Amino acid sequence: MKTLFFLFLLLTTPGSRLYAQKDEVPYRRVVAALHLHSNISPNGRTSLQAIASLAGKRGIDALIPADTFLQRWEYGMPPLPGLLRATHYRKCVLKFGPEPYLSLLHKLQTDFPKLTVVPGLEVAPAYRWTGHPAKGNLTLHEPQRHILVLGLENPEDIRRLPVLSNPAVGDVRWKNLLLPALLVAAGVALMFRWPAGLIVVVFGLLWGVDQRPFRRPPEAYTAFSRNGYAAAQHLIDYVNARGGLTVWAHPEASNWQQPQKLYRSVLMQTEPYPESLLETRDYTGFGYFWEGEKIVGSPGGTWDQSLLEYALGKRENPVWAFGELDWSEEGRLGTRMDSVQNVLWVKDATKEAVLDCFRRGRFYCVLQQKGHSLVMSDWTVESGKRLGLAGETVEWIPDAKLRARVAVEEPEGSHTLYVTLVRNGKIWKQFRESKTWRAEIPLPPPAGAGRPDYYRLLVKEEGHSALAANPIFVN
Repeated sequence: MKTLFFLFLLLTTPGSRLYAQKDEVPYRRVVAALHLHSNISPNGRTSLQAIASLAGKRGIDALIPADTFLQRWEYGMPPLPGLLRATHYRKCVLKFGPEPYLSLLHKLQTDFPKLTVVPGLEVAPAYRWTGHPAKGNLTLHEPQRHILVLGLENPEDIRRLPVLSNPAVGDVRWKNLLLPALLVAAGVALMFRWPAGLIVVVFGLLWGVDQRPFRRPPEAYTAFSRNGYAAAQHLIDYVNARGGLTVWAHPEASNWQQPQKLYRSVLMQTEPYPESLLETRDYTGFGYFWEGEKIVGSPGGTWDQSLLEYALGKRENPVWAFGELDWSEEGRLGTRMDSVQNVLWVKDATKEAVLDCFRRGRFYCVLQQKGHSLVMSDWTVESGKRLGLAGETVEWIPDAKLRARVAVEEPEGSHTLYVTLVRNGKIWKQFRESKTWRAEIPLPPPAGAGRPDYYRLLVKEEGHSALAANPIFVN
């Protein structure tokens, strides 16, 4: 029924050229579900095979799991933090093994050939401690500040992801073992004439063991530089160098804002991090739905600030809005696998095409509630013979116009759409329509000399669903 409704929109929409430029291969509509946890993650309850099977029933075309890469936290007690160390290590992809994890994803692609499977991981780059065990206030900070890493398929690239407490990260600290080794040798020599030399040997051995794990991660991690964002930038750069994508996950999540129990008297806490969009660069995007809409995605929020920086030439790449589920079980907390979707326009529904579409911003995200959904059948800027889609830049000429059409997928009953067009970070136009909103709006000349304008779209159906379209730039 949904497919028939969507085809009806295509056939009755004047701007349906969105799906095919003249003399080009037409675009296909692909629905992608992003950020799902299988039972390989600590909080997951469903196997990858069961997730893939359910995806077909929910109308999902592309599946992007994002299992927890590493959930290992270490606390070292002064004065010998390497020796007097407590470790909390839960199940995760690194513990399961990158090779068998990738093998499971490849098997999914074979077993479900109609489903496009894209590898993903949920990564927390760094953390810090405050308090003291003796005082009962030892607190782990920012363990839930997550970045989604998409598209890495080399097991060694995954194994060496730069994350604090990953034993494969950093350079071996041979120099740090030199002095303990010399001390042990001196103690052995002293023992021939002075039995108390054994004390020197024991001290040297303890000093050597204290150097565990014998690797030094970058200082950005150990010092939690720039409130942890230096470590996050290091991870983003690492993934970019290997052809992957990075997405800031749930930047407004408040469920860990108050300290919660981790283990006995040990607490954990993560503050919301909407500032992450401005503190880092060259990432692909952020999670708009569920937890990035109110602060980050509101007009003039940190998303708009980052887009304005791009328009002014202060950023090399724009930032895109993603829909992420953070799904661990169907129906848990009222969430279904199709509750949050990314709708992509691709010419070939392959893994490479999906990643390229994400990289270019040629998609929109939608939140479904109470069985309702919004469908966008047009979102383009027409300027002469040039047709610009989401994520693209077109040259302005006097007849340039913005075209859009959004409709409720289930048209029965009463439906009111609240539409907001944002131009350069400010509300430009607002509309209120019943069931379907269609617009063809002449565009003014770009406001700033030497920089493009950008337009993005927000649509809400009161109490039911919402949609966010990625920006189009007009130069």
